[in-house]
Amino acid sequence: MKKRLDHIRRNRIISSLLPFGGLILIFLLFLILTRGRILKPTNISNIIDQVFTTLIVSVGAVFVYAHGGFDMSGFAICGVAQLAMAALVTATDAKIHPLVVLAAGTVICVLISMLNAIVHLELKVPIFVVTLCTMFACSGLLANIAQKQIYSVPMMYLSAYNQTAVRLVTLLIVVISGWILFEKTKVGKIQKVMGGSQIVSSQSGIDVKKNVFLAFVILGVTVGIASFFTLSRLTRVTAASGGNLQTNIMIAIVLGGMSLSGGASSKLSSVICGAVTVTILTNGMTLMGMNAAAINAVKGILFVLIIAISYKRSPDGLYS
Repeated sequence: MKKRLDHIRRNRIISSLLPFGGLILIFLLFLILTRGRILKPTNISNIIDQVFTTLIVSVGAVFVYAHGGFDMSGFAICGVAQLAMAALVTATDAKIHPLVVLAAGTVICVLISMLNAIVHLELKVPIFVVTLCTMFACSGLLANIAQKQIYSVPMMYLSAYNQTAVRLVTLLIVVISGWILFEKTKVGKIQKVMGGSQIVSSQSGIDVKKNVFLAFVILGVTVGIASFFTLSRLTRVTAASGGNLQTNIMIAIVLGGMSLSGGASSKLSSVICGAVTVTILTNGMTLMGMNAAAINAVKGILFVLIIAISYKRSPDGLYS
């Protein structure tokens, strides 16, 4: 019995260290392949910009995935929020305070995320289907409006929020707040418990609906923050606004070693590690001259391979 417990502990330690080992290996690989260009100051700044959005939203997404939830609409909601914020700035001739714009964009993201949760919980529609429909609806709305009129904000209007120092401080605040909420309070611990079994959780007295709803509210807040800073960097809204955000988040989760089915093994540190890994992977391939289609193909193959390996190694299956 003792040997089995030691074996389980050893496997858990190895599993928790593997994502960090993968991060180091990928960094060293691209350090060699790019002949050190990945460490140039300008590229380090690019990496910070690229990891910022993925990591901010991943902090919120971990609450959803921890209870076994799912979300496909993040990038589309992000695009709609940017459109609304740009329209607000345009309508007020850029006289409105940027923080009011941030608040407005965040409210929009939270409301849409709340709608996802309500439809899922009250109408019993699978969350995958709900968020997929939201993704199509928001993407269609964004494309239809962006094609008819160009929405942008003056470059200097949000320039103060496009500074690396401001982004780093914001990132630290969100990550630390998310870590405390997820790892040290009932909010996060309950999400993990529900990931084991929502039926058992409900029978144990946990208000499942309330906590699932709260998880989507938190996700909406992080998407809103990411939307504001994305607009401050790009200053213009297009039909492609939001990019591959949701794909990067899902890859970050599996690269970090967290199961998509959630549960007690869910850790914010795993998602942070995965977000940094997928950013360095994307940045390294870009420095090597690979086009966007090839980069997405590599990330897609990597995503499938990691899921396949996770499924085989888990005694109960990935989605147990």
